[in-house]
Amino acid sequence: METSDVVTRDTFTYIWTIENFSELTYIDLESPSFVVKSMGDTVWQLNISEYAGFFCHIRTNSFSTKVSDGIDFEFSFLGADGSPLISKTSSEPRLFLNLMDRAAFLERWAEFIPNNTLTVQCRMWKRERKIPTDVCYARTRLKTYTGSFIWAIEEFSSLPSSAAEDLRTLPSDERKVYPLKPLTQKGPFMALILYLKRNSESEDVCVEFLIEKPRNYAYTCEISILDANGKVIVSKVDRGRTHYGCAWLTCWPLISKNKLIANKNLFLPNDTLVLRCSFEACTGVISNELEYFTPNVSSVAEEEEEVLDFHVAAAEADDLLEFEEYFVK
Repeated sequence: METSDVVTRDTFTYIWTIENFSELTYIDLESPSFVVKSMGDTVWQLNISEYAGFFCHIRTNSFSTKVSDGIDFEFSFLGADGSPLISKTSSEPRLFLNLMDRAAFLERWAEFIPNNTLTVQCRMWKRERKIPTDVCYARTRLKTYTGSFIWAIEEFSSLPSSAAEDLRTLPSDERKVYPLKPLTQKGPFMALILYLKRNSESEDVCVEFLIEKPRNYAYTCEISILDANGKVIVSKVDRGRTHYGCAWLTCWPLISKNKLIANKNLFLPNDTLVLRCSFEACTGVISNELEYFTPNVSSVAEEEEEVLDFHVAAAEADDLLEFEEYFVK
């Protein structure tokens, strides 16, 4: 369809602003729902998701295929001045399209995400008849958690090393565990696991971050070893996303045991290994609401999602049992 034709036609326009957007945002987001009288008088919702690319989708709760018959639509990402930076138009009956791939999106991050805000525009119009010119503005606010804590591992020199390939097979005396409080009452369970990995050349300090999946989201983890003066000896950063039940972030090998022992007065004061652990995660939607709409558009009451409340305090002693049960699953 010609762009000039799109510009001159009467359309329904939905502008969706997503605040606190970051590279850690797991892109599977749903807009506030709405009803448009000229578009079947049914409930609609926008969805953007990231797989091979950024998929934009208009969904309805109606099972009738007639609702989407004869509808053309266009998705755009808008710049800071409200003008389209990229647009695609389609007549696809399923009402979805692949707007762009992730690599191209990241290259133009500063353009697409001014002030950590992504603005998505969707326009819809009927192919065979005119509709009123209507508009709807929606806003979604995301919450990003950042925090850190210190993990002191006493009697480090007594920790035995292991050549085990699967972390779950490690005996309890060959690993140190720092369980974290769950993000919500429903979970997920999270923990840091430190162990000594033995190979033919050395024994290396390894740290892994385990998180059982409550839903898909992305996060980053930085593990640093500190000396007696609080200075960083070595630091590793890893990023990941939950997939299919649980995820492991591996930050290893950090440093060899021999290097620590060789300078133990500075690196292992009182035989204690000190780690600083930092996390960042996009933990969910704070608010999701329609801010303004013209008379032919109406809002829909929706249930509020549970916002993940990310704690970095150690879990209670009773929670250690849950960790042990995970290892014997």
